[in-house]
Amino acid sequence: MKRPWIFGLVLAVAFAGVTPSIAAVKASDYPAPKPAFAGQTRASAPKSASNVHVEVLVEGALNNPWSLAFLPDGKLLITEVFGAMRTIGKSGVVSAPIEGVPGVKAIGGLGLQDVALDPDFVHNRTLYFTYLAPPPGEDPAIWPNEKPTGTLSERRRKPFGIETVARARLSDDDKRLEAVRTLLEGVERRIVVAADGTLFIAGSDRSQ
Repeated sequence: MKRPWIFGLVLAVAFAGVTPSIAAVKASDYPAPKPAFAGQTRASAPKSASNVHVEVLVEGALNNPWSLAFLPDGKLLITEVFGAMRTIGKSGVVSAPIEGVPGVKAIGGLGLQDVALDPDFVHNRTLYFTYLAPPPGEDPAIWPNEKPTGTLSERRRKPFGIETVARARLSDDDKRLEAVRTLLEGVERRIVVAADGTLFIAGSDRSQ
C-alpha cells in the first residue's frame, strides 16, 4: 500500500535541509554578465556638467500627489490619489481642492491619477485625467469602506471600481471642473496627448 504522506514528509524534510544553503547564496557568487560588444555596460561620460536646479515649492501640504501638469500661467496642476485636484502657485501657495472632480475610489495605488492638458488648452481650457470610479451604487471612499462579506469567491468577483478616462474644462479661475465627460472605461493610469490632439492611454494589469 502506498503512503503518499510519507513521501510528502520526506520531501519537506529534504527542502528544509537545503534552506540554509539557498539563503547563503549572494549575487557575488555568480559571474558578471559578458557584454555583447565592447563598452556595452559602460555609459558614456556626460559632455558637460548638469545644470539642473532643484527647488522645493511645497513640503508636507499634499496628500499622496500622483501627477502634475504645467498650466500656461506657471501654476502646477496636481492630482492626489484620494481624489483631490489642486493648483500650486509659483510662490508655493496650494489651492483648496478644485470643485467638480468626480467621486473617486482609492485602493492601493489606484485613485485619482494622471492629468494632461489639451494642446490648445490656452484657448479651450480642456484637460484629461484618469481615475478609479466607485462601482455603481457605491459612494466614493478609501478602500475598504465596509467590512467584506460573503465567501472568498464572492468577494473576488465583486468589482472594486471602474478605471475611467475623462475630459473636462478647467474654469477660468482654476477653481472647478466643468463639462466633465467620461471618454473610456476599463483602462487606467497614464495618458499622453499628441500635438494633433490624439490621446494615448497606457493601462496596467493588477490583481484584485
